[in-house]
Amino acid sequence: MVQKEYEKLHETTKSEKIEFVKQTLEDLLDSSLMKERRIVGDMTAYKKIHGIPYPEDEKNVLADKKQQYAKEITQARIEQIRINSLLRQILAIKNRIGTYSSGTVNEVKNELPEDDFSVIEEFFEIDAIKQFGNVPALRQTLNELTIQRRDLEEVDGLQDNAPEMLLNARRFMQTKNALRQSVTSAIEELRDKHMQLRAHEKEFADEMEKIQRQSEQLSEIEDTLKNFEREMAVVRKSTEEIHDRLNEVNIEQALPFGMHEPLKRSSIAYLPGSPYFPDKRVIFQQGMLVFAVVFIALLGVLFLFNGNLSTQRPSFASCKTLSEGKSSGPPPEQTKAQG
Repeated sequence: MVQKEYEKLHETTKSEKIEFVKQTLEDLLDSSLMKERRIVGDMTAYKKIHGIPYPEDEKNVLADKKQQYAKEITQARIEQIRINSLLRQILAIKNRIGTYSSGTVNEVKNELPEDDFSVIEEFFEIDAIKQFGNVPALRQTLNELTIQRRDLEEVDGLQDNAPEMLLNARRFMQTKNALRQSVTSAIEELRDKHMQLRAHEKEFADEMEKIQRQSEQLSEIEDTLKNFEREMAVVRKSTEEIHDRLNEVNIEQALPFGMHEPLKRSSIAYLPGSPYFPDKRVIFQQGMLVFAVVFIALLGVLFLFNGNLSTQRPSFASCKTLSEGKSSGPPPEQTKAQG
């Protein structure tokens, strides 16, 4: 009867504890899931505020722009270096010729005699001018007019005032002026191109600074999102642990009562059916056995103790002989000698 009441009370208490633990775990699980939803909502809102739903894609886009802008800036600087080199060559030619006041071809005299055409030809040392526009065709035309003029003078024997000679001179002057204008245009184009390259470089440098600022902002955004992710990882781990523990409690609650109880049916307590009497014969035998063991041990100890004393102290007979020798005095021979 007592056993049954105990089992009933224990089962009731156990069920209440399990139910309390189960309810607590369910509350903790709901709270943890709510935290996960809150973190996800905060991350989504944060991305929407900054207009970056996919930070990794934005990072790749910025990296591509950086690479493209850096390439444009490098090309512009290289081209500026090349044009600066050409302009320095032009300046050296002007200084060598000494016919320009401020360094522009437009300041050459309007009418150049034929013997001063070498002033223009100095600039043909620069490939960028020699190959510019229609300069090659004009130079070829000048060469043909020069040959024609020589043929008219030497072969036909014409004078300068002959119609053919006047036409040749007019065409030669027109071609030479056109060539001079082409050289001027080539130099001006180099300068204009240099200014355009400087503006081009500055434009891409400004864009590069913007991309750099955007990259810094994106880095800050990524750091914030990583903090969200770390917080999410901690909450999810807690959620998993709570969920696992809740499953264990559900399994424990579903098990039959006897499968998880400390008391079993085979160990039920009961009162003896008759009075208990001790077995005197067994008690006597055990007592005699203990006495015999103690007695033998004492004998062994006494035997060892007496053996140690006999080896350390002299015997009684030796002690008696020694005392008699001391009391009898010196021997007879020693007495006679003294007398």
